[in-house]
Amino acid sequence: MRYSFLIPACLLLLTPAVLSAQDVDQALASTVQISGTRQGTPVRGSGFVVALNRGVATVMTASHVIEGATFEVTFAASGNQRFEVPHGDLLEMESGNPNGLAIFQVRGETPSGVVALDFDTSSPPRVGESLRLIGFPQRSRTPLTKSRAFSGRSGNLLLLDLPVGEGFSGGPVLRDGRVVGVVTGEDLLVTYAVSSIVAKGFLAGSKGLPGTVPGEPDDGDPAPLPGTQNDCRPGEEQTFQDIEFVRVCAGTFTMGSADHDERADSDEMPAHEVTLGEFWITRTEINNAQYRFFEAMRLDKGGVFLLRAGRWIGSAIQKPDDLPAASVSWDDAKAFCEHHGFRLPTEAEWEYAARAGSRTAWSMGDRKSDLDSYAWHVGNSERSAHPVGTLQPNPWGLHDMHGNVAEWVADWYGPYSSAPAKNPPGPTRGSSRVVRGGAFMTSPESQRSADRDKLEPETRFLGIGFRCAHNPPPQP
Repeated sequence: MRYSFLIPACLLLLTPAVLSAQDVDQALASTVQISGTRQGTPVRGSGFVVALNRGVATVMTASHVIEGATFEVTFAASGNQRFEVPHGDLLEMESGNPNGLAIFQVRGETPSGVVALDFDTSSPPRVGESLRLIGFPQRSRTPLTKSRAFSGRSGNLLLLDLPVGEGFSGGPVLRDGRVVGVVTGEDLLVTYAVSSIVAKGFLAGSKGLPGTVPGEPDDGDPAPLPGTQNDCRPGEEQTFQDIEFVRVCAGTFTMGSADHDERADSDEMPAHEVTLGEFWITRTEINNAQYRFFEAMRLDKGGVFLLRAGRWIGSAIQKPDDLPAASVSWDDAKAFCEHHGFRLPTEAEWEYAARAGSRTAWSMGDRKSDLDSYAWHVGNSERSAHPVGTLQPNPWGLHDMHGNVAEWVADWYGPYSSAPAKNPPGPTRGSSRVVRGGAFMTSPESQRSADRDKLEPETRFLGIGFRCAHNPPPQP
């Protein structure tokens, strides 16, 4: 495959940029135009540089832009000089996925001013927040920027108000000069973009290391953890036993809170490094509909269950289907998960999934005022639980990690150690089990990602529920 670079004479901004002049120049210079043909039909789109190393530029785009196409690439920063680069290699592509990503490399002299754009995975955009999109509209040789407001999420996708134009597919979505998404498509009402968490995970799992020649070893690349698949993408969804799960990739994070954190409780300290293998966790808290049929089979509890009009009627199962299953003990929660071949998440897994790559108090940031869009708490819940999954998910697509009902985890409650840990199972014994996430009647501070609580395992309370986890399938 042959790639060539045709250089525009100038860079044009369609709208005034909120970003600094330096941020705008760097982002524009590092955006590329992709043009070519697919079975005789012209194709156009955008991409952006995600890594530079030894004369190799690694470019990310939307997979549908280049799938099955012969194409050329134009750096926006190239000026009037034309480059022909005969060796461009496709590293990874999500074929057949309309919102998939692709990564390829271009080797040769990189134009001056091109930088690798940085992914912002610290916190998701806030509803109504203005974001900048950069791309090449159809028949344009100059990149443009457009402003779009973040309007919500659909799984792994960011939803931006109003369509932006087909030529923007594959281009970056920016906040303060950093990439928070990758445009993958649009309809009559919205523009779709894959979140930065997913895009960064896709880059990390590509066949070649960013900016290197495929096949060349890199001594600095860490060996994968046992049970880790190299193509892991955080936020991927899959259904097991009719229950929706979200994939959580292996990684290392700081668990707990820093000594100087004024919000933190003493049992959140010391902050310590934890490394986890890949696992899956339910997208929402287990709801009443899912728990009802399990409970109906547990006649050892001594309950009386009647089948009426196709519905089980009995104690603790008359609540609306979509509310979280609450008033369950730790043993109840454990039994449900194990009945389906799953397990309760460990405390470390729960916090890792709740943080979703963030280092802030909540997964969406440090501002308590932003929590209303993500969590049911004492200030917005009207003192009752709400249907699972009705508020915005965290960056990995998990709902209600903060608030609604608190969640049992597998661990006995105990103090933290400052030593680094790998897949920690928690204390071997204790008198209380850990509860995480806070509930609809608790304060936002009690719903922080690091906040811990404890209860005796036989406790049943209307503000306590659970979700399940399971290990990744074995590799072939």
